[in-house]
Formats: sequence, structure tokens, C-alpha cells
Amino acid sequence: MRQKSILTVALLLIGAFLIACTAQVAPAEDPAAAAAVMEEMVEEEGHDDDDGEDHSDEAEDHDDDAMDDDAMMEEKEEETEMAMADASEAVYAINTADSTVAWRGAKAVGSGHTGTIDVAEGSLTVADGQLISGSFVIDMTTMVSTDGANSRLIGHLESDDFFGIETHPTASLVINSAEAQGGDQYAVSGDLTIKGITNPIEFTATAAEADGQLSATADIVFDRALYDVQYASGSFFDGLGNDLINDEIEITVELIATK
Repeated sequence: MRQKSILTVALLLIGAFLIACTAQVAPAEDPAAAAAVMEEMVEEEGHDDDDGEDHSDEAEDHDDDAMDDDAMMEEKEEETEMAMADASEAVYAINTADSTVAWRGAKAVGSGHTGTIDVAEGSLTVADGQLISGSFVIDMTTMVSTDGANSRLIGHLESDDFFGIETHPTASLVINSAEAQGGDQYAVSGDLTIKGITNPIEFTATAAEADGQLSATADIVFDRALYDVQYASGSFFDGLGNDLINDEIEITVELIATK
């Protein structure tokens, strides 16, 4: 009887020990349930990532829209400024029939010669009633003498010794700027092209507008040596004596232009 009691107690102790061990060790999770939980977590992370990308795209689209708006505003401002500038500017086309270029060349000792050349085309631009720019072309083939000189003189001026009109039938003057000096006078800066050679030039001009017509005049002196006009020039030849012809040529430009 006593042995049975001892055996019973021992069994009870062993059972209690097993129960205690079982309580301390967590039961293994169901593999299927764990996989489901993991999949749900991945989906949630993916959803969060997608939301982040969507917000980023929305932010970029917003920035692009703002940049487009700024560009449109700048473009409209530029168009407005250009329209205002255009509204204040007026272009006058030169009337070639009423416009002239008179020229004068002279020897260092003795008399000189005078003549005219026709204006082929051109225009003058006025802003707020003041001359600001312009240009005109001279037809070198129309050169004539006004001092009674014979045709031999003109033929010589047209040759390569002087202006070489067969190769260079035109000359031109471009007005780059015109600074008002008071009254109708302007200090003009431009580019003169003769025989295909261009050099800067400055001169004083007058310009006045009346009844839709613009009148402009200028006395201009240029150095022919700068344009390779070599004949009897002291810049190219020595010992010419009385045959020396001045390098300075004077021209008087009279332009009539209308809108």
C-alpha cells in the first residue's frame, strides 16, 4: 500500500513537471497562418510605397504646372513689351526718286570734281518722334558728274582703280544708333560698306517729320583708303606730287521717306 502511494506521488510530480515545461514553451505557429500574415504585411508595405510614388508624381506635376504658368507669364510680358515697342516705332520707306547722294573729290593741289549717285532702296525708323536707326543702298552704277567733266572721268571712277563697280555695283550705309542732340540734330553711328569692305563711321545728321514724311540730311566724310580705293592715294603711293588725290571723299545725303 505504501509503495502504491509512493508511486502515485512520483507520477503526480512527473505530471506537474511536464505541465510546467509545456506552459513555458510557446506552441509552434501554423505555417499557413504565418504565410498569410507575411503576405498581408507585404501588401501593406507595397500599398504604402505606391502611395508615396503617387504623391511624388503629383508633386512633380504640380511643380511642372507652376513652371508652365511662370513661362506663360514671361512670354506674355515679352509679347506685351514688344507690342508696346512696335506701337511706338514707325518705319519710313525711302522715296528713291526724291532722295540723292552728292559726292565731291579733290586733288591735294588744284580743283576737284563733283557728281551724284542714286539711292536704290532703304528705310528709316523713328521711335517717339526721334530717329533711332535705318539703312540705305547706293547704286554705284548711276554715278554721274555735275561739274561738266567728260565721260572719261566717270569711266575711271567706275574702274578697279577706284570703286570697281563691275564687282561691287552697290554701297550701303547702316545706321546703328542715332542720339538726339537737340532740335533736329543727331549724333549718328553706323557702318559704311564700299567695295565689300565695311568700316564704322560717325557723323552728324538732321531729321524732321512733318505730315507723314521724314526728311533726313547728313554731310559725311570718309577715308577712301579704308575701302581699298588706291588710285593716286598717298596711303598707297609715294612721290605723287601734284597728282596726289585726297583720301577724304565728301558726300551729302538727302533722304525723303514716307510711312
